[in-house]
Amino acid sequence: MIATLAPRRLAVLALGAALAAGCARFRRHPAPLTPAVALSAGAIAASEWPLARAAAHQAAVGGKFTRADSILRAFSASYPGTESAADALFYRSFYKLDPAVETTAPAENVREARQGLEAYIAGGPMLPHYAEAITLRRIAAHLDSLHVAAAADPVRAPLGVAPTQTVRDTLKMRDDEILRLKADLDQMKSEMERLRRRLTPRP
Repeated sequence: MIATLAPRRLAVLALGAALAAGCARFRRHPAPLTPAVALSAGAIAASEWPLARAAAHQAAVGGKFTRADSILRAFSASYPGTESAADALFYRSFYKLDPAVETTAPAENVREARQGLEAYIAGGPMLPHYAEAITLRRIAAHLDSLHVAAAADPVRAPLGVAPTQTVRDTLKMRDDEILRLKADLDQMKSEMERLRRRLTPRP
């Protein structure tokens, strides 16, 4: 039976284990499924996925990212280890990278998105959004580095004291780095917007 499974189905079965081990923040560890049960669950999930995906997309386009995440998280929990659940994980990660997401912990949001993308990529290149996930993971890694750089407080001259040449040089280097990082971030936002337009279903 297993030998007759399509390569994509085998990738999906492998993804179930990868998601459980690599992305605990996104969902709990699912109970192991036999190949027959996994295929049956996959068929049911595939029939339910278009409606859940459309609802999540509609919520995200309307700026309701928490609602979109809740829909996708619930779907993944209902059909763990299926290709549709993998798609849900991809879109959860994708939306977490949207700069419009309002959160008190943006760095943590980016880190969770990066973990989700890594778990998705672990399912292998047969998954439908594998190439997009590779690009988004690079974006997430770069955003993560931006947050790390922003968290590092540079040397500043005390108030009322004229800065020395060393401090002035340090501040200039900081300003130059901020400008460079801002340019990189603007470029990544443009790339994310392009990917969003590509992935959003046309009416």
